[in-house]
Amino acid sequence: MNMLAWCRRSSLLSRINVSYCPARFIFEQTGQLEEKYSRQVREQIESHWVRRLEELHVKRSPSTESKEKYYVLSMFPYPSGELHMGHVRVYTLSDALARFRRLQGKEVIHPMGWDAFGLPAENAAIQRAVLPDQWTEANIQSMKKQIQSLCCSFDWEREIRTCDPSYYKWTQYIFLRLHERNLVYQKEAMVNWDPVDETVLADEQIDVNGRSWRSGAKVQKKYLRQWFIRTRSFAQELLEGLRNLPHDWDEVAAIQRNWIGQCSGSFIEFDLKMDNRLMKEKLAVFTSEPEVLHGLSHINIAPISPLNKEAYYKGAAGGKVIPLKISAVSRVTQAEVPVFLNAEVDYGAMDYQNKPYLDSKLGVPSIDVADQKMAAVFGLPYCRVVGDDGRMLNSGELNGLDREEARRVMLARCKELRVGGDWTSPKLNDWCVSRQRYWGTPIPMIHCDSCGTVPAPYDQLPVVLPKLQPDQFQKGPSPLRQAAEWVKTACPRCGGPAHRETDTMDTFVDSSWYFMRYLDPNNDRLPFDPALVEPWVPVHLYIGGVEHALTHLFSARLFQYFFYRENMVSKPEPFHRFVTMGMVKGETFREQKTGQYVLAQDVEKKDGVLVTKSSGEGVTKTWEKMSKSKMNGISPQSIVDEYGVDFTRLTMLSYVAPTSDRHFEIEKAALRWMNQVWQLVVAFRKARELAGRGTTATSQSKTGLKEKEAALNDARNRCVRNVTYTFTEGFTVNAGIVQIQHLTKALKKFPPELSPMNLEYERALGDLLIMIFPTVPCMAAELWSAFSAVTTQPGFTKEPVVCQRWPQVDKEYHMPLLVTVNGHEAANIAMTGVEAEKLTMDDAIGLVKSKYAEKWQRWSSLPIISMQFKLHAGHHVELALEVEKPKKPTAQPESEEQSEKKEER
Repeated sequence: MNMLAWCRRSSLLSRINVSYCPARFIFEQTGQLEEKYSRQVREQIESHWVRRLEELHVKRSPSTESKEKYYVLSMFPYPSGELHMGHVRVYTLSDALARFRRLQGKEVIHPMGWDAFGLPAENAAIQRAVLPDQWTEANIQSMKKQIQSLCCSFDWEREIRTCDPSYYKWTQYIFLRLHERNLVYQKEAMVNWDPVDETVLADEQIDVNGRSWRSGAKVQKKYLRQWFIRTRSFAQELLEGLRNLPHDWDEVAAIQRNWIGQCSGSFIEFDLKMDNRLMKEKLAVFTSEPEVLHGLSHINIAPISPLNKEAYYKGAAGGKVIPLKISAVSRVTQAEVPVFLNAEVDYGAMDYQNKPYLDSKLGVPSIDVADQKMAAVFGLPYCRVVGDDGRMLNSGELNGLDREEARRVMLARCKELRVGGDWTSPKLNDWCVSRQRYWGTPIPMIHCDSCGTVPAPYDQLPVVLPKLQPDQFQKGPSPLRQAAEWVKTACPRCGGPAHRETDTMDTFVDSSWYFMRYLDPNNDRLPFDPALVEPWVPVHLYIGGVEHALTHLFSARLFQYFFYRENMVSKPEPFHRFVTMGMVKGETFREQKTGQYVLAQDVEKKDGVLVTKSSGEGVTKTWEKMSKSKMNGISPQSIVDEYGVDFTRLTMLSYVAPTSDRHFEIEKAALRWMNQVWQLVVAFRKARELAGRGTTATSQSKTGLKEKEAALNDARNRCVRNVTYTFTEGFTVNAGIVQIQHLTKALKKFPPELSPMNLEYERALGDLLIMIFPTVPCMAAELWSAFSAVTTQPGFTKEPVVCQRWPQVDKEYHMPLLVTVNGHEAANIAMTGVEAEKLTMDDAIGLVKSKYAEKWQRWSSLPIISMQFKLHAGHHVELALEVEKPKKPTAQPESEEQSEKKEER
C-alpha cells in the first residue's frame, strides 16, 4: 500500500500524528495551490492544518488587561469513551464562536474538561473488572483525541477532571465552607432509591413514570441518613435573579420558577426530645407566620413524616390523631411542646404524586380554629399573641410591634440562632447530595462517638479515595465501607477513634463550579482567586442542553449565589447568555407489528413501501434522538473519515438554528459550496499571475465596472454586517453561513477578466476567507496561505488567517435605526454607520417624532414600562419600547331591537 492510500484509509487522528506523510498539496510547503479540492487534497490539508492551528493556538499572545475579555463555555462531557453527534454539534458551535471572537481582537477563554465521576465507571468495575480510575482515564484519552481531531481550539492548558484530587480537594473545601455557614446538615430522610444501581436519586433524576433516568428501574422509597445542602436558604434570591436574565433563559427560567415555587414563609428548626433526652434528629416546620411562635401549643406531623414510627407512639396505634412520646423544643422561645401524628390536618399543596410537599404544621390556637379545638381536646395550654389592634402580645421582644415588623425581627432572630429564618418556598426541597457509591467526591466528615459528627480539618484536604481491587466492587453497599483502613481514623477534636463518612457526593456538586476552576486551574491555595476571575464572570456565553435546567443549571446558580454571599465573586449569576442546543435526531425505523427498532441497512423499499429485508414486515420511519438502543446512531468519526473535518463541522453548523432539533443527513450541497470557494481562490491566483502585479482596478475602463463594483461592495458590506450580527446576537451560525454563501455567489458573478487586479473584488474575497475560518478552519487556513501570497490589500497581512482581523462594515454603509414596540419592529429610519454611531437616545427619539409623528403619539399615549437604546455595532441601532397593551373594549350587551334584527337575518 502506498503512503497516500494509507493516509486516506487511516482515521484523521492517525493522519494528524504522522509527521512523515508527504506534504504534496500543502501551500505553505510547496508554494502551489491545487486546482481541485479532491479527497486526497482535503485529507492532506486537514492532516496538516489541524496540527498547525493547534500549534498556533498554543503560541497565541499572553493575557493582557487591555484586551476585552470573552468566555465561551460548552458543557463538559462525561467521559464515556466515544463522542456522539450531540457532542459534535455543541463543540463545533462553541469553537466557531470562540474563533470569531478572537478574530474580533478579544481575549477568549474556551476551556474543556471532564465530568469524570459517576456510576458508569463503577459499573464497569463490576462488569469488566477494570478499576474506575483506569476506565475513566482510558475514556478521557480516547475522547480527547476525538475532540482534537475536530479542529476545536480548546484551551487544553486549562483542562480539569472532577475525579482528580487536585480538583475535588476544592469541592470538599466548598462543602466545608457551606457546613460552616450552617448550609449543610445530615438527617434521616425518605429518599428515592434505585434498586438496580443501589444509590439515591434526586427528584429530577426520575421520569414521569417513576423510573430511574439511568437504570430504568422502578424507584423505591426508603429511609436513609443523608447529607443535604440547604437549597431553601437561597430560594428567594434564586427566584428574583431569574427576572434579570436575558431572553435566552426564558425556557430555563420558566422551569426553574415552577420548580422553586412561590416564596411564602420560612422553615423553623426545633430540637426533639424523647424520655427527656435530646435526639439526633431535628424537625424543620414551615410557617408563613413566624411572628406567632410564642403562641405555639403543639406540632402536627403527617403520616409521611420520618418521625411516624410505632416506637414513638404513646399507646397503641389507631385513630387519626396519635400523641407521640416526642416533644419539640424551640431554641427561640425555649418552649417545649408535644408532637402529634395527625392525619386530619391539611398540610398544603400536593406534588405530582399527590403527596403533600410538607410533613409538619405548627399548632397556634389563638389564630387557628382547628388548633383551638385540638388544644381543648388534649388540654394544651396556650396564650393569645395578637391583640385586637394587630400588635403582638405575650411575645417577649416582639410585644407592641405590628405583625410585619414582628415577622422581620423573628426571622432575623432565627437566622442568628441558626434555626432557619430564610424566606423560602414550601415546594422546594433541600438538596440531598449523599450517594452510596465509591466513584465520587468523598464527603469530608468524620463520625466520633464522643464528639458526634465533625468536619475534616482544611489542612487534611483532600480526603482521597482509597485504592481498591476489582473484586471489591460488587452490587450492594458502597465499596468504601470495605476499605477498613481508610474508614478508620482519629477524631480531629478529641483524637479518639472515629470513622469517615462513606457516602460520596452527587456528581452535580462537582459540576456546580467547574467553570470557575477553569479560570484558575493551578491554584493550590483556593478554589479560585477572586481577583483573577473577576473580568471573566458571569460567563459570557454558555452552550448546552435544556435538559439540564433542573439539575446542573440550578445547582450552578446555587453555588454562584453562595460564592457571592462569601465575597468570592462580585456578581451572583454564573452565566450571561445561554444557547439551549436542540437534539440531533437520526433516521429511525421500527417494525409496525412489534415496534422493535431496525437498522437502516436492514430496510428496503418495495412498491413504495418500507419493509425489512429479512421478513418483509412493514416498517415506519421517524426521526428520533440518536442512541444505540434505537439503532439510529452515527459515529462522528465515520463522517470525518469519509468527508473530512471541515465538512463535518459545516454540516453540523448549517441549515438549522442551534436551538432547533436537527435531522442528521449528509448535505452534499455543503461540499459543492466548499468547492466553489476553493475555485474562487484558484481562479484569482491564476489571473493575478497572468496579469502581473501593480496594476489597480482604477486604471481599467471597462463598461459598467463602477456598477459591478458597487454591487459587490454592497454584497460584501451586507454579508459582513449580517454575519457579525448573527454570530454576536443570536449565535445563529447557520444564518451567517447563508449570508457567506450569498457573497460567494456575488463573487462568482463578477466578470473574471476584471477580478485579478480589482481591489473591491480582492477585498471581498479576502473578507470571505476570514469569515469562513470559524466554521471550516482547515480549508480557510490553506486558502488564506495561497491568497495572502499574492494579495496587495493593505488591510491583509501575510500572517496565517488566525492572525487576521474580522472584517468591518464601511462607515458610509447604511445602518438603520429600528424602533421596536414590545419586541416587534414598528419603524425603520435609514442612516449611515457614521451617523448611527454618533446617535444618542434623545437624537433617536427626536428622529422618530419627526418622521413618525402619528405613530409616536399613539405609542407614547400608552404607559411606557421601559425604553432602551442600544447600538448593535455594524448592523443597526435600536430604540426599544415596552408599553402596556391597550385593554380591549368590553362588549356592550345587545339591545332587544338588535337581537330581533339578528334573528330576522
